[in-house]
Amino acid sequence: MAPQHVQNAATDHESNGVNKFGVISSSISNSDVISSVLSTLSRYSKFRIRSCFGLFSDSPSGSPRVRVYQVWPGKNVFFFRGRMVCGPDPRGFILTSISIVLSDWIFCSYITVALPQHSDLTAIVSMILALIVIVTLVLAGTKDPGIIPRNEKPELEEVGTSVSRSRSRRISINGVQIKLKYCRICNIFRPPRSCHCTVCDNCVEKFDHHCPWIGLLFLISGFSRQRNYRYYLMFVVSALVFFTYVSAFSLWRIRREVARSGSGMIKLLGCAPEAFALALFSFVAVCFLAGLSVFHVYLITINQTARENFKGGYAKSPNPYDKGMLRNIKEALFMRLPPSNVDFRAFVEPNWGSIAKILMNSSPKGVGEEAIA
Repeated sequence: MAPQHVQNAATDHESNGVNKFGVISSSISNSDVISSVLSTLSRYSKFRIRSCFGLFSDSPSGSPRVRVYQVWPGKNVFFFRGRMVCGPDPRGFILTSISIVLSDWIFCSYITVALPQHSDLTAIVSMILALIVIVTLVLAGTKDPGIIPRNEKPELEEVGTSVSRSRSRRISINGVQIKLKYCRICNIFRPPRSCHCTVCDNCVEKFDHHCPWIGLLFLISGFSRQRNYRYYLMFVVSALVFFTYVSAFSLWRIRREVARSGSGMIKLLGCAPEAFALALFSFVAVCFLAGLSVFHVYLITINQTARENFKGGYAKSPNPYDKGMLRNIKEALFMRLPPSNVDFRAFVEPNWGSIAKILMNSSPKGVGEEAIA
């Protein structure tokens, strides 16, 4: 069932509905449109998709067994046989990793050695912080952000002519009219707050933004509030702590050298260039990360995505997803993560590149009715 705060849609087709793939049909009531759109993705969890793909684990034709990630139509890059889902451009991810490792190496090699005491402890703390940043970066950059399965056949061709005239639907959530747009690439009516990421070429649930520095949806295949957003926040906060730590000791080293030599800042550049370079880079990183942290904390408290904020948010209408600051924080950071909509390691026949098509051809009788009920 759909959440209680979702109300009946005010549309021109009161008898229309949505099947298990989000396809508009004319056999169910209008209330089922909202229920199906909002619940289909969660009901088609990893277990259900696995069970459908399991029907093809032994191909009768003797064709080689391939997995979903090998024939996935999006632009994502997969590692470890589909266990990690990344964006198509790894350059931002690599540059970010190099900057963190290089900063920590300079800090341990040139800054901590000048400390009068506890230099080893200071270096160990910096290495631990750098490790945390790298781990959270990898987690944010390799998690499925909430990719929505595609439909092989356009939905507008599967339904009646009355629906094919419109490529959008409207539903009411807490009294606010929300438009459900049709994606021509994925051939589905996108659920509320979802968006098609042009970089990764996938529709993503509760899309936030695509981060170029991690190389994925922010969800890092894009980032999505649905599955990888909290890892992104952990990365931003841990990186802020790391660069603040490095910047503070680098500035201390510069001040100490100036006081000891009595020379000016310009002459000191030749004596300790690594300290100046690290202090400057760390300071810029701290300013950027601090602003980013404040911005996303603000978005969490009002339950708004970065994409919604950039587009003007709800300036002309109240935010239908705002549940109060405490409940918004709980939803974003502490709620249990939903399972992935796609099992990229499942086996499929090599000539089938659409998960939706496999589901349509392999779902046992009654699955469609169960998904709508």
